[in-house]
Amino acid sequence: MSADQDLRHVVITGGTGAIGQTLATHYAAAGAERITLLSRSGATDPAVADLVGALRRGGTDVEALAADLTDPESVAAAVCEWADGPSLLIHTALTYVGSPADEITAD
Repeated sequence: MSADQDLRHVVITGGTGAIGQTLATHYAAAGAERITLLSRSGATDPAVADLVGALRRGGTDVEALAADLTDPESVAAAVCEWADGPSLLIHTALTYVGSPADEITAD
């Protein structure tokens, strides 16, 4: 991370997954003013609510929003919540497949 990186508003897609939560913690410690975690589930997982609470107690403005990145209307609704665009956007949304690569098919 560059010393002059703009951390006014960090948006993390897939933000409630393990990678997103780790990055949220990292950027909160690095001085992010605001972090938005975007995921299909939002803050419904108790672990996410705990993380949001912990980061807020540490002084970071954090929210977890439900938004399906495959649905333009859902994304538009989330973006309307922001006065300014994100200063940093991190994409961690993914579908995990627990199989060796040579066993993964389109099905």
